[in-house]
Amino acid sequence: MRIVLCCPLFILFIFNTSLVAQHYQSPLDFRLLLSGTFGELRGNHFHAGIDIKTEGVEGQKVYAIADG
Repeated sequence: MRIVLCCPLFILFIFNTSLVAQHYQSPLDFRLLLSGTFGELRGNHFHAGIDIKTEGVEGQKVYAIADG
C-alpha cells in the first residue's frame, strides 16, 4: 500500500521540480571567496549579509544571477 501511494507522489515531485528548475550563473567573473558570512557574530550584532573578497581589485563587475 505504501509503494502505491509513494510512487505517484515521487513522480509528481520529480515532474514538479523539473518545471520550476532554474539555471543560475555566478554573479562574478572571478573566483568567489567569502571574507564574511551571513549570521556571523560581529561585536554586538549578527552580520546580515556576505562579504566577498575581490583579491585587492576595486571596480569588479557584479551581475544579477537571474532576470528580474
